[in-house]
Order: sequence, then structure tokens, then C-alpha cells
Amino acid sequence: MLLLPLSLLVGRLMWLLLLPFSLIYGAIIWARGKLYDLRILRSHSAPLPTIGVGNLAVGGTGKSPMVGELAEMLRGAHHPAVLSRGYGRRTRGFREVLATSTAAEVGDEPLQLKLRHPWLRVVVCEDRVRGCETIRERFGEVDVILLDDAYQHRRLRVGLELLLTSYTRLYTRDWPMPLGRLRDLRNQAKRARAIVLTKCPTTLTDGEREALRRELTHPGQTFVCSGIAYGTPRSLYPEGGDEIPPGAEVSLITAIANPHPLWEYVAGEWCLRERLSLRDHARFGERERQWMQQEMDAGRWIVSTEKDAMRLRDAVGADEQLAGRIFYIPIRPSWFGDDAERVKTLVYEYLAENR
Repeated sequence: MLLLPLSLLVGRLMWLLLLPFSLIYGAIIWARGKLYDLRILRSHSAPLPTIGVGNLAVGGTGKSPMVGELAEMLRGAHHPAVLSRGYGRRTRGFREVLATSTAAEVGDEPLQLKLRHPWLRVVVCEDRVRGCETIRERFGEVDVILLDDAYQHRRLRVGLELLLTSYTRLYTRDWPMPLGRLRDLRNQAKRARAIVLTKCPTTLTDGEREALRRELTHPGQTFVCSGIAYGTPRSLYPEGGDEIPPGAEVSLITAIANPHPLWEYVAGEWCLRERLSLRDHARFGERERQWMQQEMDAGRWIVSTEKDAMRLRDAVGADEQLAGRIFYIPIRPSWFGDDAERVKTLVYEYLAENR
């Protein structure tokens, strides 16, 4: 009799236990989608052209950096504004994101966008329809709205949808929650005008790219690929000081959906000693502050993400000594071939047709 390894047996048991819940969740979101398809539930058009950046899974595809990339593509020729729900904030309603805002007031990702792109108008509102209307009323110069993570918000009819899926977790090979990480059904990918494969390795070959295009796209969809470009580490505070020395011992603290690519990058650049990972968007509290203090006392530098830096400021507070040892690593999409130009062409053609 062939006995299965315990880990494999437990894995199969968990799969069987979670499958009914995934099927129930899938049936609920299928029914919701049908209500919109049949126009029983109403979708509303925005008063301005809208470009949505979303995904089918829960986090981890690089939506916010992609929104920033689109904003820079539009800069000069257009006046974009970004509308986000402001996930994790402690406030409600419509609120403009300022450089002086906190993550608790507006959410970490909207604040990250504002600090990275100071010229950009960024607002948060949990009601996207009302948010678009308020942008039009208050900011007359805005001529296009970029929607961060609104693919499932079908109450708003988005003009141009870009759907992101991570190379490390393709939506075609995933399952609805809780068995997998999908919050929408795979067939909803057909609503997008473009599929953006993110977090691709630099070793991606033309043959693999073509195979992935066939797997991920529906007829008429544009397919583009991007990787991760890591920037120079920056101090948590502008007055913070030195660079991280080459070969230094570092400890990594994150609260993002998929920290694995960052783990690999940091381990390749410095001597990675310790890692502390929290759930996506988690707030850093006294326990995390003490952990960072312990790592600093051991002579290590603290490294995090740009997104997490928005919340780390709140946790560190006025502790200048600790803040001076904390650095974050900015990222942006790195495009393959002429994919950046193809995305830009798609966006500008849409805006030309919807003046």
C-alpha cells in the first residue's frame, strides 16, 4: 500500500475542506455579475473619461505603481486625477490626498502615489460614482480619471479597463477564495481591453511570452508584459542619512500581499538576516516598533517597501534614531520591448475617441 507524505495528505484534506466554500463564493459573485450583465443592477457612466487598473485576485499584482506609471504617461498632454477607495483608512467620504496627509486618513497606497507624484491630484472615496462626480465638480482642470482597483466595482462603468495578473500567480491557474486568491471569476477577464502580465522575470523568452498570451487573453485584447524595477533605497525621513552600505546586515519588515520578490531582491543586494511579514495593509504597532528597535540594536538596517513606509512613519513617530536606520525601496514597472509605447498608444487612442 502506497502511503502519501503527511504534508501532501494534509494539503489534499484542506483542499477538499475549502472547495465547497470556494464554490459557494464563486456562485455568489457569478450571480452578482449576471445581475449587472442583464442590467438588473445598474451601472453608471462617469462625467469624464475613466481608465481602470485592477485585477481578479486579492492584492499582489502591482496596481498602484501601474497607476503612477499611467499618470506619468499622461503628464503634460492631459490632467489626470487618481480615485482610490483608500483601503485601510480610518475616515469616510470624499477626501483629497495631500502631502501632509497620513495613511490613517487616506490609506497607504493613495498617500504613496501623492508623495511619489506631487503634481498629481489624488482623491479617495469609497463610492466611486460619487467620487467621479465630485472630481468633476471640484477640479475643473481634470480631464481623465485613473481608477485604482475598481475592476469589481461594476456600479461604475469604466471606459478603458487594464487587468493585471502576476507572473507568479496567473489568474487562469487560480481559484476563488478561500481555496485560492480570486475575488472574481476567471471569465470576467474578458471585460478588459488589455491584460498586463506583471512581475515577469528578466529571463522571460519570446516563446514563453507567446504561450502566456494565448493562455491569458481573449480575442481583441492587447497583451503586454512588465517586470519590477527597484530604485535606490530612501530614508524613511528626508533628513535621514546615509545609504545602506554594500554587504550590510539588513532586516526586512513588510505588510504586503506578496513579499517574495522583495525577499529575493534584498537577499541579493545585502546580507538579509531577519524577516517580519504581516498581512497586506496591516498597521504597524508597538510590537513591530520593538522588533525594529531590537534589529537596530543588533547593528542591522531596517528595509521595507514604499507602500509600507506610509504606515511605518506612524509607528516610529518622533524616534529619530530609529527612523534614521529605516529605508524603503521604491519600485516602478519595467516594460518589455515596446510594451510601454503600446500601452501609451492604447490610452491616448481611447482619450482621443472620448473627448
